[in-house]
Amino acid sequence: MIWETAMSKINQAILFISHFSLGLVLPVLNLIFLDRGATLQTLPLLYMIMAITVLCLELPSGICADLMGRKNVLLISCVLNFVSFFLLIFAKNNLAMLIVVIVLYGMGRAFASGSLDALIIDQTLASLGNDHLPMITTRLSIIEGVGLSLGSIAGGLLAQVSATRTINLLCRSVLILAVLVLSYLFIKEDKMLKRADKPLPQHVSQGLKLLFKNRSFGFVIFGGLFVGLLLASVETYWQPAFEAITTNAKTEWLLGFITFFGFLSVTLGNKISQKLLEKCGTQKHFSIYLISRGILATLMIIFALQKSTIGFIIGYTGIYLLLGVSNISESTLINRYAPNYMRASVLSMSSLITQIGLLCSALICSLAIKQLHFSGIWIVMACLIGGYVIFVALFVAWYKKQNKETEVRNVVEIVNAREYQGGLDKAVDYIHGAWGSDNNYPYYSDAIYHSSLAEKHLPMFFLLLKNNEIIGCSALITNDFISRHDLYPWIACLFVDEKERGQEYGNLLMEHAEKEARNIGFSVIYLTTDHDGYYEKYGWQRIEDGVDLFSGQPSRIYAKQL
Repeated sequence: MIWETAMSKINQAILFISHFSLGLVLPVLNLIFLDRGATLQTLPLLYMIMAITVLCLELPSGICADLMGRKNVLLISCVLNFVSFFLLIFAKNNLAMLIVVIVLYGMGRAFASGSLDALIIDQTLASLGNDHLPMITTRLSIIEGVGLSLGSIAGGLLAQVSATRTINLLCRSVLILAVLVLSYLFIKEDKMLKRADKPLPQHVSQGLKLLFKNRSFGFVIFGGLFVGLLLASVETYWQPAFEAITTNAKTEWLLGFITFFGFLSVTLGNKISQKLLEKCGTQKHFSIYLISRGILATLMIIFALQKSTIGFIIGYTGIYLLLGVSNISESTLINRYAPNYMRASVLSMSSLITQIGLLCSALICSLAIKQLHFSGIWIVMACLIGGYVIFVALFVAWYKKQNKETEVRNVVEIVNAREYQGGLDKAVDYIHGAWGSDNNYPYYSDAIYHSSLAEKHLPMFFLLLKNNEIIGCSALITNDFISRHDLYPWIACLFVDEKERGQEYGNLLMEHAEKEARNIGFSVIYLTTDHDGYYEKYGWQRIEDGVDLFSGQPSRIYAKQL
């Protein structure tokens, strides 16, 4: 029920059709390339070319989605994907044609990442709030996984019809056209989510600051490099590896079912991850991510050593189960720290790092396949991702140990100013000191002394205490000196002592005010600010401008659904 209002059915249908069409070719894509002139040596080189193409366009395409609109970039990706697969139909022992196809396919992938997903996440968060991030990312992954799974079964069966798998390519091309038409006609992009209101250099600069500011966020983003290494090696060689160990001459239908079980395992892993994330809370999300990646590396080694058909299939599905678990925690962490106005850029940045991993994997595979064979390649990739997980876990443990004593001392709480044990006068002094001037102390004093009265809910003033000392404040009021008196309530007076900043205390104060507003019965809350990029990452959406009382100039208004 909640999804019928938060995520439109047409958006879900477009997402499903897009991934179903991709599933039609995935089970036999490597075999299609081999049938059309590629070899075991040139196949990874083709994927390396695709990775380079995506590498060059990944971040620019995400920035375009933020600055020009997600829908426009999605339409471009559909056109590129259609042309690439339509041309592949006519490629006959022509390596040059395969290179053109793979370049167009890479361009389509680059423009597709960070467009539709970012649009859906933005619109859904606006309705449900950040607390539902695990549910949102799981929902998206399930739709994508089901589409890929069903498409893979159909693709395996269709491959039996044509020895060159041309029917798979035709069906894929037709469905891409359907996605293009449906997207153009029915996808609606909210005006306030469509463009990032800032110059390109500032947009890029803020993205880089975001990447390096949060330690866990940086580790998750760069962890995509090692996932790309592992995933590319599996996807490049699992089909020929399976054919090498099976005694059945006609295996295309079985390849489709193996791909289906792989994507089904991803979907199951998504649901497992969602339950874990919701049960354990936000503080444990990073730990879940690390543990699942570590188990994935171990399972990869076991998979590489399999010599039987059954063992191979179990290992393959197990790898994708663990990918499903870790991908949801990864996506949740990334979207939690990504402001709405640059979400597509951040998702593209994540995909860019993964593409670098894919590129490195393609190069390693091409150079080492004869010496290491399939199993050796997979063991090397597993050791790389496992080593990264161990490094990050040791670093995080060391960092926590260094800061443990400080964390124990730094106990904070939020109280209503009228309930502050230090007295209301001291509360007035602090709030006025943060926001007032020499001639308006009586104004602040009178407002705070008449706050939280029994017969009226607003205004409310709050104090953030650390070891019983005031270190911050906020307020919930009917108007924040702005012309839009028809909108209320407003979060105001948000302040944290400079030496205490960088610890999410401002967000704690906002969440407390939001909770109070929700308890009163409000469904939307507002604020006005000249800060750029701070409130967006906590789910606030810029809606319009009002007029500031003192300057007479336009002032930005933000809203948040409760």
